[in-house]
Amino acid sequence: MSEKLEALMRELAPLRKSDPLRFLQNLASQFEIKHPDFRFLRAEQLHALAMQLQAAAALCGFRDDIVVRPEGLFVDVGGVLMESSRTGIYLKSAGAAQQNQADALCTALRSFGIEVATAVDVGANFGEISLGLARACPAARIVAIEPSSDNAAIFELNLKAQRFDTGNVELVRVAVADTNEDAFMRRGDGAMSRVTARSVAGAAMERVTCERLDTLFDRLGISIADLVKIDIEGGEPKLRAAIAALHRRVRAYYIEFSQFAPLDEYLALADELRDGGYACYAMNAEARLNNTGEIAGHLRAAFAAGPIAVTNLWFVGTRDMRG
Repeated sequence: MSEKLEALMRELAPLRKSDPLRFLQNLASQFEIKHPDFRFLRAEQLHALAMQLQAAAALCGFRDDIVVRPEGLFVDVGGVLMESSRTGIYLKSAGAAQQNQADALCTALRSFGIEVATAVDVGANFGEISLGLARACPAARIVAIEPSSDNAAIFELNLKAQRFDTGNVELVRVAVADTNEDAFMRRGDGAMSRVTARSVAGAAMERVTCERLDTLFDRLGISIADLVKIDIEGGEPKLRAAIAALHRRVRAYYIEFSQFAPLDEYLALADELRDGGYACYAMNAEARLNNTGEIAGHLRAAFAAGPIAVTNLWFVGTRDMRG
């Protein structure tokens, strides 16, 4: 061992057990630690870091598998790897393993007698539902709609990270809205990204292409969708005209309802769907909501938890939508 290395090792000795990452960083600043001569030291420090992560996860009650790869850190969410280096949302759970949202959707669809051949995920975010559907329905066509460049970049990492084939997933970079004109999104909002008509002064914004849902169906050659999931942070009521135009081309909708848009606009959307031949069910796919009053009461109860409380409603075709 060179005198320089010996001196550095003495200097870094306190960090060797207390702060393995800083130890490695300091060592790497002066030596090529990827060299085979450092293999035992690398193993020692990586093992120490791994044990720290395991201890932290146990202390926090985190039960999901954490997968470390050169391209990032991923959390296994119900069999789907979700990138967690750029976002911490999949590290929040405690006490029980997380379930992929797509599993509950597939269970509900089966209860409605619907098998997925084509699904459209409007507001796909980081891809949890789209990828979960791809895993559960490998023969299906999964169209994921996500306009945010930040979210799409994470989606693409997740797309490449899976242990199953994701060739049936199409990522489409548009914002589904009530217009075909460009709009704006604030950078860095992650799962809360919203489309706005104008740029906000002083904020980091990006211009996005907008497209109506019905014209998007036509452009992508979607004749019938078995599932359309819509989660666009308060923009859902704006799709009312496009949903009416689609008429019998969607067998089931799963739509987020929140306080990001007025209740009466959401109720108008629900009435449009019910008038078009869709039965409304609560998020559990069991409780049927038979009229506007029942839907309004259900939403008010769901929103009582606070200003960011949300729920989802099912709208399922009550007649053969393939006819």
